[in-house]
Order: sequence, then structure tokens, then C-alpha cells
Amino acid sequence: MGFAYNNRTEESWSESLYYGCTPLPLLANNTVVEQPVDLNTLNQRYTDHAVKYISDSLNNDENFFLYFAYGHVHTPQYANPDVQGTSERGIFGDSVTEVMCSHLSY
Repeated sequence: MGFAYNNRTEESWSESLYYGCTPLPLLANNTVVEQPVDLNTLNQRYTDHAVKYISDSLNNDENFFLYFAYGHVHTPQYANPDVQGTSERGIFGDSVTEVMCSHLSY
């Protein structure tokens, strides 16, 4: 699950609604999952997808390789509503808090 390519383009710098990013579709394989993407819930959905992938692979006794990297804490800046406003560093700190605490629900 992810974007087909980097969501930062030269033209996107003027698109303040997306914090300098083109509103690309979220993909699962070749299927569009969402467009525009709700960035506030993206990290949790990435985590859920990764956990399911690992669980399915283990249950099927399959070898697997998973490279998993959050899009945080670079632009665009966003955080799940559950952690927005919880840090002293604004949206950047909220993004870090979400990444640091995302594993706690598993």
C-alpha cells in the first residue's frame, strides 16, 4: 500500500492545501484505495496493512520480506487526530509522537 511515486513535484509547491504535495491516489497493488488521501490516518493504515501482511505470511508459513517506512515526519506534515495537539512542537511533534507510539496498539 502506498503511492506510485514521490508525492512531491515541482508544480506542487504552490498547492498549500496539500502542504506542497500533489494529491496522488493511495494504491494497493494497482487498485486505487483512496483519492484524495486522508493523510491524518495514513500511518495507522500503513501499520494495520503491515501487521496483516506479517500475520498472513506467518499463518501461511511463507517466507517474506517487508520494508516498512513511515512517510512522517517530512512534509507533508500531518498527524492522526488522536495525537494532534499533544506535543509542545506543534504538528512536527505530533507526527513524531504518532510514529513513536503507533506500535502500542499491537
